[in-house]
Amino acid sequence: HRILGEILTQDIHSYGIFAQSIGGGGGDGGFSIAGSLAQGGLGASLSFGGDGAKGGAGKDVNLYSGANVTTQEKDSHAIFAQSIGGGGGSGGFSVAGSISTAAVNLSFGGDGGAGGGAGNVVLNSSGTIVRTSAEHSYGLFAQSVGGGGGDGGFSVTGAITAAPTVGFSMGGSGSAGGAGGIVTLRNSSSISTDGKDSHAIFAQSVGGGGGSGGFSVAASISADPTGSGAGAAVNASIGGDADVGGNAAGVNVFNTGANIWTNQARSYGILAQSIGGGGGDGGFSVAGGISSGPAVSFSMGGSGAGGGSAGKVVLESSGNISTIKENSHAIVAQSIGGGGGTGGFSVAGGVSSGNASISASVGGAGGAGGLAGDVEVGKISAITGTITTEGDDSYGILAQSIGGGGGTGGFPIAGGLSSSAAANFSLGGFGGVASHGLNVTLNSAASIGTKGKNSHAIFAQSVGGGGGSGGFSVTGGASSQGAAIGASIGGFGAGGGNGQTVKVNSTGELIVTEGDHANGIHAQSIGGGGGDGGFSIAGGVGKSTSANFSIGGFGDDGGTSGLVDVFNSSDVITSGETAHGIFAQSVGGGGGSGGFALAGSVASEANGMSFALGGFGAKGGTGGEVKVNNSGNIGTGGTDGTGKGSYGILAQSIGGGGGNGGFSGAFTASLGKGNGMSVSIGGYGDEGGSASLVDIFNSGFIETTAADSIGIFAQSIGGGGGNGGFSPPATLSAAPGETGPAPFLWQDGRPCLSSCR
Repeated sequence: HRILGEILTQDIHSYGIFAQSIGGGGGDGGFSIAGSLAQGGLGASLSFGGDGAKGGAGKDVNLYSGANVTTQEKDSHAIFAQSIGGGGGSGGFSVAGSISTAAVNLSFGGDGGAGGGAGNVVLNSSGTIVRTSAEHSYGLFAQSVGGGGGDGGFSVTGAITAAPTVGFSMGGSGSAGGAGGIVTLRNSSSISTDGKDSHAIFAQSVGGGGGSGGFSVAASISADPTGSGAGAAVNASIGGDADVGGNAAGVNVFNTGANIWTNQARSYGILAQSIGGGGGDGGFSVAGGISSGPAVSFSMGGSGAGGGSAGKVVLESSGNISTIKENSHAIVAQSIGGGGGTGGFSVAGGVSSGNASISASVGGAGGAGGLAGDVEVGKISAITGTITTEGDDSYGILAQSIGGGGGTGGFPIAGGLSSSAAANFSLGGFGGVASHGLNVTLNSAASIGTKGKNSHAIFAQSVGGGGGSGGFSVTGGASSQGAAIGASIGGFGAGGGNGQTVKVNSTGELIVTEGDHANGIHAQSIGGGGGDGGFSIAGGVGKSTSANFSIGGFGDDGGTSGLVDVFNSSDVITSGETAHGIFAQSVGGGGGSGGFALAGSVASEANGMSFALGGFGAKGGTGGEVKVNNSGNIGTGGTDGTGKGSYGILAQSIGGGGGNGGFSGAFTASLGKGNGMSVSIGGYGDEGGSASLVDIFNSGFIETTAADSIGIFAQSIGGGGGNGGFSPPATLSAAPGETGPAPFLWQDGRPCLSSCR
């Protein structure tokens, strides 16, 4: 179906051609409330929130235009083609409660519905001219977006009783985001835009975000009026798990012989992008009870979900492209994996006036990052024409593949107050594993010029996502008559993703940059940093024994970086400061650091003990090989020599630094007749990553005119090892007049007598 002729719109929100398919949104689940009132018996309540429904799918959109299209007011795209999946419905919330002598309450939040997938989008424009004149008005807009997954419904239980009460609450699970479809855009029309935020060509596939888990709360009050201590409060709460982000699909842009201009800020010439949907966050969780008898509370945060993967991006162009304002790249091709969702935090606490208080809390795990796709710019046929940008932060050609970062683990907190004994445990949620950036290939025969600061002519990069950090962990307890025991473990970080191969081939006549920090060719592969371990704190005050243990979470390894291979036969001229002719670098990710650990105990009449172990750092990633083959002439520094610090060729392979160990501190005070002992061990750092071969072949003429500007600089540097965590001296105390065991201290990792230094 071909559209011909002349199309003109003259007012706001008035597109030239509009084609769209939208899936319907899924309905939300109904909420549920259950309650009971029993004067002399058992009160029982059960409540389920309804599940949300799945969103409908968007269908394929195919738009073929041979028309000349002009729009004159804001928010008026010239040609618009879009397919959108419907969002999934959210789960209904749920509440269950009782007022009775004894009670059992159960509550479950409803699950969300999945997002609908989007269809494929094809947009062809072959008219003579496409023009927009105001802000937020793109020339060609082609997009496929998956529907977001529905969130889980929250859940709450509560009770007030004179006898034992049991409550269980679970938040509803989120649901998966829908997938984005393939986007293909072909253009032979000349395109100009005159407003801010108005790209000439915009092509994008986006996965829907995953639904988040519903939060959960379980709480009760159990007070025995007879004073016998028969009451008890038992509460368990689990936050809802999230679901994964939807995958994005491939994006293909072919600009054939057409000239493109943008004349205002934040307006790209061509933007081709595939973005995986972000994973949903886990629901938080809270459990607590107040009781004249035992108080038992368990809480676990919901897990975050993985990000969706991104698709392959292919971009070909043979026309002239010009942008004149800031933040306006001429060509951008990106594939970005979705980030992993964060784990839900968790809190558990109890107060018991006549018996023990026991609380356990576990943070939710972070979700994994989504995989990026390959990026190919000019692989079929080299990019040609003349490409110019004049504003700051405006690259000539940007090609980038970025892996999704892992989600952070949720933090837990556990605490209790008791007249008998208080025991508390908490475990930080583990970070999510990052994913990898994939291969980037850029082949240009264009002449490229940039004038602004931070405006590289050619920029190609593969980046691994950063690993998620572990959640921190805290416990604390107090007992007026008995023991106080606490254990806390920080969550572990997760590994960084790898950077992959980056290849740049530049054969155009000339590359010129005039701004500071604007390289002629910038090619880079970077491994993602490993996630840090979560810190840990445990403390307690008890009349009798007080023992507390704290272990910091461990970091994880940094990702490796890949081969960087640059071939250049173009003449390259830069005139700004720190503006290198060719910059080629492969850098391994730094290892995550271990979390610190603190433990403290106070015992008023008996023994006290504290143990703290700092978390361990992790290894740095390996830096990959770097190869540069240059036959072009290179000049840096400008004719007046003001562009200092601008190398002709800079090639580096750098290993990632090892993570530091977490520090550790332990303190014990035994105020009565008992003994006190503290053990504190600092964490260990880990080794840095190795670097690889750097190989430069040059047959061109290289001239630098400014200070601190080396002609050819080749460097291979291994990463430094991480530092070990420090640890304060341990202490031991006994009551005055009491004869206890000989006190000792820790020194250099070994126990020694108190007389040692």
